[in-house]
Amino acid sequence: MNGLLVYRHLQGKSEQSKQLALIIEAFAKFNLKLIAVPSSDLNRLIETTNKGFFKFTLLLDSDPQIAKFLETEQQMKVFNDSSSINLSVDRAMLSITLRNASIPSPATIALPYSVNVNVMQAIQEVKDMMKDIQYPVLIKNRYPQLHEKIYFVRDEKELVKVLEPIGMQPLIVQAYVPPQDRQLFKILVIGRRVIAGVEVVSNNGVEYLKQIDTPTDIKKIAIKTAKATGTSFALISIFYLNKKNPYVYSVKTNPNIVELQVVTGIYISGYLAKYIQAKTKSIK
Repeated sequence: MNGLLVYRHLQGKSEQSKQLALIIEAFAKFNLKLIAVPSSDLNRLIETTNKGFFKFTLLLDSDPQIAKFLETEQQMKVFNDSSSINLSVDRAMLSITLRNASIPSPATIALPYSVNVNVMQAIQEVKDMMKDIQYPVLIKNRYPQLHEKIYFVRDEKELVKVLEPIGMQPLIVQAYVPPQDRQLFKILVIGRRVIAGVEVVSNNGVEYLKQIDTPTDIKKIAIKTAKATGTSFALISIFYLNKKNPYVYSVKTNPNIVELQVVTGIYISGYLAKYIQAKTKSIK
């Protein structure tokens, strides 16, 4: 069966080529032939290929519009689908989804947003919305950005100072958790199964990943999060608050499989290929 491996090209990243090769090799072992294509070249490939030639797509690009195009225009099965990617890249909607599923996460508020209108025009409404969040807080773009800037805000005076120049963007306010009060884990879930877990540790200010035997409560929260967000596979960031209470911080639908395989020694690309083979058996 033929499938697409769609990825966002990263300039000068040799590791990306290694990741693509590992995935293609693993899928071939399950009789799934992947053709890798950068998202920027996707339309050209689709236009020059008979419709129906590709039966599914493994999407390693966090753009939900690509998934939507493949689902609707090409009627293709996409892993991950547009709905789950939408949730992963919209911090406000992710927070609401987690809250509705009774999954603990940092308190998050989406600030009022209108095109070409600065949120400072509704600053009193913003202050009222924030009454239940204690300072300090973080101000972030609602949608993760490449090289984004996150603002640390200590009080209302700083809030006004920060919002004035950036207030025309879609923004969120998020509760701040000091580094000394948290222990951060990244958990890879494929389907409804935890495949690998790593802890983010710091040594002299440099962060690195360390393989762990994932605690049972972290596993349960990770699987519950995958179910709530509808992801086929995802890297879920979870931290212990004060070394005991697990909180979900983020969901990433395009994890770095090479990095995780190197750290854990687990054949993650093989697990992913096996899962997708099972999910595509009924496709004709």
